[in-house]
Amino acid sequence: PTPRFQLNVDKAVSELNIPREEAIRIAKLPSDQQKIALQIYLDRDMAQRIALSDYNPKTFDAAKGGLAKILEL
Repeated sequence: PTPRFQLNVDKAVSELNIPREEAIRIAKLPSDQQKIALQIYLDRDMAQRIALSDYNPKTFDAAKGGLAKILEL
């Protein structure tokens, strides 16, 4: 018998920042669908990490928008 994947809800909530209700919903899915659903969260997490690593606060231009533009700083 091949081992089946089963989502650990507590780890998904703490490590992947998945809402508990969503993690429980994913855990009820079949093994192959769980992997697909988790891949979406993993891809999103990786994209956010890349965006944060590329951010350079010294090159921020307030004229482009953001809180500085709202406050007219």
